[in-house]
Amino acid sequence: MKPVKLFYLAPSHYCEKARAILRFKKIPFKLVNVPYGDHSAVIRASRQDYVPFIEVPGAKGVTWPHVADWAERAAPEPTLYPESASRAECRVIENWSHQVVEEMTWRFAVADVPRVIRDPHERWIFVEMQERKRGPLELLKKRQKEFLGGVKEMCGLAEDLLDGKPFLLSSKPSLADFALYGAMHPLKYSGNRIPSGFARLRAWHERVHRLGK
Repeated sequence: MKPVKLFYLAPSHYCEKARAILRFKKIPFKLVNVPYGDHSAVIRASRQDYVPFIEVPGAKGVTWPHVADWAERAAPEPTLYPESASRAECRVIENWSHQVVEEMTWRFAVADVPRVIRDPHERWIFVEMQERKRGPLELLKKRQKEFLGGVKEMCGLAEDLLDGKPFLLSSKPSLADFALYGAMHPLKYSGNRIPSGFARLRAWHERVHRLGK
């Protein structure tokens, strides 16, 4: 397979999920950085501004909701739906990861993100857009201990799922693992860690991180 282009916005949990899936399936890809607040490159490539976007040589590009299904067709093995992990179970955890987990981790981590954005213009845009939506980042920073409670609640549920097995639903990784891994990306990206007391979850996170490498 010829390498595809993955248009990738560094803070995005959807983008990190897509990158992990491509690595797992050993689909060759080139990362195309999309700066925060400047989606001109992906607009030129796809006539839409959502990321991740996969540009496929000689074929129609893949928009973010369809990345997993496209990857499963392009490289059926290893599958995102191993025998003991049904598609329905995977999709339930995927939805929970995107709608609940990502919001918990992002709310906790957002005040720390500006320090890791190197470009000053991109950093300014990030702060401006996030503060319009969430309020002053200084206040969110002061509330981190409060937000940590939500993160720990989510971690506890994931820790329970990992009882007795290396991945969330099976002895093999599934879409559920990549969805949760992506949803937890704001912690790592912002320089934070999975809270202490969740040894299984920390080990799982490292296990997923190494897949395909």
